[in-house]
Formats: sequence, structure tokens, C-alpha cells
Amino acid sequence: MFSGDVELQGGDPQVAGIVLPMQSASVNSDVTTDVVSLMAFYDFYDGLYKPMRTAIPYIGFGIGYANSKTVLNLSDPYGDIAYQLDLTQYGEIVNVNGADMIQFYKSERHTSNFAALLAGGVSYGINERMFLDFGARVMYVPRIKWGLTNVDDTRHREFFSAKNMIYANVMLGIRFEF
Repeated sequence: MFSGDVELQGGDPQVAGIVLPMQSASVNSDVTTDVVSLMAFYDFYDGLYKPMRTAIPYIGFGIGYANSKTVLNLSDPYGDIAYQLDLTQYGEIVNVNGADMIQFYKSERHTSNFAALLAGGVSYGINERMFLDFGARVMYVPRIKWGLTNVDDTRHREFFSAKNMIYANVMLGIRFEF
């Protein structure tokens, strides 16, 4: 979670200003977000019927529901957070080579949000009802949370969060119109 240089502060002039390299707890995390959305699309073409065998650009926008699942694996490889009382209930104190460390439990958290979506792309008419589609979609999710849990998942603590998440993906598919 922290790796860098720390400048010592204090009243003792012999240590004040000394810079020490320091590393602290580390985090490994996975995030999976499932989205259910309602989208509206607008195809750019002239006339009443879409032309066949022609590239037709489109844009789309929508809103939806996003469920983000975070899996947090926190570790204390240097033993520097082993005695923070507010964290000891989310893991077990183990002794490794004479140093006490917290072995944290694997924690999962679900965060529910609204999502805003914006899409753009090109469709190619194969026949009157079927189109080859190539596009990109950008999704905005306001906040995703990571948390710690105890061994039996009865206690939870929000550990950190990320705000204003932007997801982007590229899509290739077949679109059917009715």
C-alpha cells in the first residue's frame, strides 16, 4: 500500500531530515462489474429504410444498474501493521522468522450503483433484419468499495474506495432489428 521514501520528523536534530526507504502492507485485488442497462441508439442514414451492404455509423446512450464485486487480499509482509488493534480482528497474528505479521482473511464486497453509458460504432447491413456491428462503449460508475471481513463474515469494515470509475470496451457482434 505504500512504497517510497519517508523523511523523519521530530525534535531530535540528529534524526530530523533523515530519509528512509520504507515499504508497508501490500494489496492484491480483483474487480468484476456486472451491468444491466437500458440503451437507446440512433443510426445516421438518410431515407426511410436502412441501406444494405453499407457502413452506417451510430451513437447510443443509456443508464443502468452496476453491481461491482471486489475481492481483497491484504498482506503484511513486513509486520508493520501487526498490532493495529482495529485490523487484528480481520486476520490472524502469525510469527514468521521471529516477526509478528497479520495473515488477513480474503474479503469480498459487493457495491451497487447506477451506471451511465455512452456508445458509438458502425453497423453493416447483411440483410433487412441482421447487421454486423462493431462499436465501443464507455461506462461510468460513481463509486466502488473494498472492505475487510472477519473469518466468519459477520464483521465488515470499509477499507478504501475508488470514485468516478470509467470502464471502456470494444464490441463485435450481430445485431437483429425488428
